[in-house]
Amino acid sequence: GLDASFKAGRINHKDDIANMYSPRKDGLYEWDKSRFINSKLPVFELGNNFRGPAGGLFISPMDLSKIMRMMMNKGVYNGVRILKEETICEMEKVHWSGISDDPTYRAKGLQLQLLSGFTSEPLKGHFGSAYGLRSFMFYTKNNGYILACNGANFIYVKDDMVKMHRDIITYLTNKYEG
Repeated sequence: GLDASFKAGRINHKDDIANMYSPRKDGLYEWDKSRFINSKLPVFELGNNFRGPAGGLFISPMDLSKIMRMMMNKGVYNGVRILKEETICEMEKVHWSGISDDPTYRAKGLQLQLLSGFTSEPLKGHFGSAYGLRSFMFYTKNNGYILACNGANFIYVKDDMVKMHRDIITYLTNKYEG
């Protein structure tokens, strides 16, 4: 029941796809949505895109919340089992830990970042950033958080973007978890 795809041209509600904006030295650059919708990138069978770019999911925050709620409910959405509980547990388990440029990024599950220090349990989720997009989806067992920003004229410095995410996550978790 999701209207989502890694190919924008496959979205049913193409009018809902946002233009993206990314800052440049000479001003704000617009990535018109038609560029994504009309893309002629190759189509790979599921499981055979070994060289493609990471990410690139076109999805609304409402549809992303369905995935998040399924993850929060250990594979069940609206009473229907989508993934095995064991699969979700394996995804949420620490598969990497170490040091990165971002002091909040110290552990990762299977394509889930595990953020400590915001709540009593690690936040589980993922950041998105491409073509000016700044987004995230993180959850605990009781609450979920989604941000989608299609670009702004911000200073394009990695630490500033990490700070923006950190400030918003801190605000939300203090309000709803604390």
